[in-house]
Amino acid sequence: MANSTVEFQNIDEEFPIAGQDNDSQGFRDNFAIIKEGLQNSSDELTELLTYAARKDQANDFNGETLQNASLLNISEDAYNTDTLQTDTNIEWTDGLYQNVAIGIEEITLVLGEWPENGKLGKMRLVLRTNSNLQRVVNLQAANTGTIRVSPNWPVGGLKTTANIATPVIIDVWTSDGGSTIFAEYIGEFEPLQ
Repeated sequence: MANSTVEFQNIDEEFPIAGQDNDSQGFRDNFAIIKEGLQNSSDELTELLTYAARKDQANDFNGETLQNASLLNISEDAYNTDTLQTDTNIEWTDGLYQNVAIGIEEITLVLGEWPENGKLGKMRLVLRTNSNLQRVVNLQAANTGTIRVSPNWPVGGLKTTANIATPVIIDVWTSDGGSTIFAEYIGEFEPLQ
């Protein structure tokens, strides 16, 4: 809505004229204009409350485009899995940054719930063992998609470190709804000495 439709300019501010008998049509005209203005105000406020972004609650933009914006001090939620004891779906809809705790010797993470074809969806996965045992991590695309790995992908496959405090980080992304998922091995992150 670009301009307000609330009309107030046609209200006769000089009516009624003091000290004389005034025709009741003037009252009816002013009240009609006021009533229409209040109805338009109600409609516009309802639209704002329904569709405008709010600072006091979460907003769902329902896939609409936010463009020509300058972002400052923007954070992303970090999603923490429980300790995984079985093959598990890792879903883009849970967040762009996910801490994944692995509690079994070998696990398959099924990557899914990506945005629709033509939209880029990315996730950073921080993989940790829940003990000081190395874990084997297999990746699988949901719905028969294909995973393509970067040239620096670990020979012999993806494994956690044998140290609960040292995560292995990978990035995964797709722009075709998960038909092709790209995976890049970022590395093991040791404490700074």
